[in-house]
Amino acid sequence: MLYQAGLVKPNLLLLAALFEVLSMLSYARMQRRLLGAGGWSLTLAHMLRITFAGNALAVSVPIAGHGLAAAYTYRELERRNLSRAVSSFVPGVSGALSAASLMVVVAAGAIASGNEIAGLFGLLEVAAVAALLTIVLLSLRQSWARRLLRRSAIWSVSIVLRIRRRSPASAEGVVHSAARQARGLHLRPRDWITALVFAFMYWLMDALCLGICIRAAGLRIPVRYLLLAWSAGATTGSTGLTPGGLGIVEAPLITALHSLGERAAAATVAVMTYRLISLWLMLAVGWAVLVVVDRMGRARAESAPPGTGNRPSGTDLPASGPEVRRGYTGKMPRRNPVLAIAVGVVLLALGLFLPGATRDLVLRVVGGLAILAGAIMWFARPRA
Repeated sequence: MLYQAGLVKPNLLLLAALFEVLSMLSYARMQRRLLGAGGWSLTLAHMLRITFAGNALAVSVPIAGHGLAAAYTYRELERRNLSRAVSSFVPGVSGALSAASLMVVVAAGAIASGNEIAGLFGLLEVAAVAALLTIVLLSLRQSWARRLLRRSAIWSVSIVLRIRRRSPASAEGVVHSAARQARGLHLRPRDWITALVFAFMYWLMDALCLGICIRAAGLRIPVRYLLLAWSAGATTGSTGLTPGGLGIVEAPLITALHSLGERAAAATVAVMTYRLISLWLMLAVGWAVLVVVDRMGRARAESAPPGTGNRPSGTDLPASGPEVRRGYTGKMPRRNPVLAIAVGVVLLALGLFLPGATRDLVLRVVGGLAILAGAIMWFARPRA
């Protein structure tokens, strides 16, 4: 295994790390797009910091990690004086979009593999996701469903108030205030589509990171099997049974690669390389960012004028700080350097996997030009 590890190509590891960063960037852009529901906009740098820190919490704590990450995102958004409705809407909806897109990507991998049984289960999974979303949307139009949702919310809030040793009698007022603020949240169809595209990119960039690590270890698997192999680890890792999915991610991935005809030692090196980047590197960055964000939040709280630290319940004070902008219209900039760079990196990666010298050369040239154009747009963009 040590001999196999020595054959890993370092330049491909850098490309794999770039894909993993693009995965986190996609999640941050999805959450940033959802902020437009309340007319708010947060700078991408601040949203990316919150995303990295939340990911560190999610993978560090078993079982309750994702809930802890959502609570952290809510706290950071509310700390910037965004409305409570928006602060709750963003982590809740982003988590739902992420889970739904994961199910669709896993189903697509099963269908693309060519296995009839896996393809059948993939189609059933896509149908189940579509049916569930349709049922939820149609039921919310019924008065009985809204009453049930309201009673459930009051019951949940009253439990939280009892735990915090407060009177549960105010639970109905809290829910009523939240419902009043939620009525003002709205996204246009194209904003929902954009957020969903970023949710898919979040998972696909991670799958491409695995593909590059497999190639860096000297292995070659058909592209149609990549998503299927990646799904074996992604579905078990999303359960959060162990911190970062330790053990329950590596074993299915190694087994999946070995079942595709690869040597066990080479498959182990490829998976461990992928986990070194997707888990440990992102975890280290996330905890470093978590410390920075926490210190920035404390510094902001200490420098705030007296009487503005706590916001009264149900009120929306104007946001403060250069990273927050009110009046977000949801319009995408005409020149999107991040998208251009992402497309270029994807084309370069496809050039590594797809057979054919001519096609490989064309993809690399076009990918390089896209990255160059994105870099030019990035440095030429107007400064706020």
